[in-house]
Amino acid sequence: MRLPALARKPLSAADRAARRLLPRTLTLWRPQPDWRLAAAESVALMVVALALSAWVRPADPFWTGVGFPWLWLVSTLIALRYGALLGVVALGVALAGWFVLDAFGAMTVAFPRVSFMGALVLALIAGEFSDVWNARLNQAQAVNAYVDERLTVLTHNHFLLSLSHERLEHEMISRPYTLRETLTTLRALLLQAGTPVRRAPGAEDTSDDDRAPLPGAEWLLALLAQLCRLESAALYAIVDDNLQTTPLASAGNAFTLDAGDGMLSAALESGQLTHLRSILDFDLGFGDREGAASRYVVCAPIASSRGRTLGVLVVARMAFTALNEETLQLLTVVLSYYADGVDQATIARPVLAAHPQCPPEFAVELARLARLYERAALNSSLVALVTPLDHADGREALSSVQGLRRTLDLHWESTRDDRRVLLALLPLTDRAGTQGYLDRINTRLRELYGRDLAALGVPAHTVAVDERAPLAQIDTLLARAEAAATAPSGRA
Repeated sequence: MRLPALARKPLSAADRAARRLLPRTLTLWRPQPDWRLAAAESVALMVVALALSAWVRPADPFWTGVGFPWLWLVSTLIALRYGALLGVVALGVALAGWFVLDAFGAMTVAFPRVSFMGALVLALIAGEFSDVWNARLNQAQAVNAYVDERLTVLTHNHFLLSLSHERLEHEMISRPYTLRETLTTLRALLLQAGTPVRRAPGAEDTSDDDRAPLPGAEWLLALLAQLCRLESAALYAIVDDNLQTTPLASAGNAFTLDAGDGMLSAALESGQLTHLRSILDFDLGFGDREGAASRYVVCAPIASSRGRTLGVLVVARMAFTALNEETLQLLTVVLSYYADGVDQATIARPVLAAHPQCPPEFAVELARLARLYERAALNSSLVALVTPLDHADGREALSSVQGLRRTLDLHWESTRDDRRVLLALLPLTDRAGTQGYLDRINTRLRELYGRDLAALGVPAHTVAVDERAPLAQIDTLLARAEAAATAPSGRA
């Protein structure tokens, strides 16, 4: 089953806001992301404008005999929409149109050099304005997407933590597995696929391959069946935007997937959990499709915070008393937690294989910042502080540095050979911000010990985050610190 476009590429927060606040015609007419389509549209628009001008004013299609050359508004609008380059291309089309009309004897006036020069200057000014503000808009959208992704993950984790404590108080004291312990084991399973882990209650002992579309599917479904009282359910993977009809895991009575079911199609199109009591029935309209009621009780896509849909959970039967808002919210958050875990495991597994001491969150955040740099050229930094293992002042300095960690910063302290290394990841921090971070550390160390990093024998190595893979960036910085430590001067 081929997924609809909405299921393959969810709308961003900016697009959703624009669709709510702007008229429908404005939100549909958006700049083309492909430069070839933009160039074709610019050329076609200028050709149509020339043809219309030649039809309205056959003797003067370039409006040189009036007070204002109205044809140049077209090139100005193109420059405002696509930038200076395509504005100049549109003027080139107009210039070519002049020579074509002049070759056929349609032009009765001399070539308007001043008018064309004014149009060129106007297009360059408008295009420069468009380029600057488009770059600022792209950077702002990239930052918002990065913050939105982190906020979504933090919200899911906070909800799971509060729910875990509540259930531990009320009903899970007598059970051998708590929600927090089970989710921790699930994350370990995703990060180390193929490693034997404890089985959840009711789950069979299976070993998933790293290349499996939904690793740990049996574990996940057993957890959901226990927490949400699912009596008949199955997990289906989505591979290359195609919904697989063979379940990767099933619980209870087996059933055959109906790929054309209205509730399932609505869930895949909207990217949201749908159920019999859903308040989105009117908007999604799955009850009206082919005039048939759905065969299922709940259909929940497994979508990560990045918008990637990995699969779908189809519930054919569950306890009637479990079909409530709390259970459905728990189902949504656990599936999102799992999907984020799969994304994070894909990113962190190469780093963990090379550096087992590295926290998975560090590798995942570094990959996010590399993606942010690639999309919007927003700088972040990596800082490495190195000290010998037997250097007491260095160890105390590193402990003090970790106490100065900002909200978004991530730290990773490890031992390599005879040295202790502290890596600090500074999101959205350029070179000047990194220097300010080091100055603040030195100021704090002078207050505590009367010496800064250099005097304490803790050299600092900094590098800007680029678009490379996390493992390559970490290895580059560690190699640089290693080379500086073995150099005769011992300095960076």
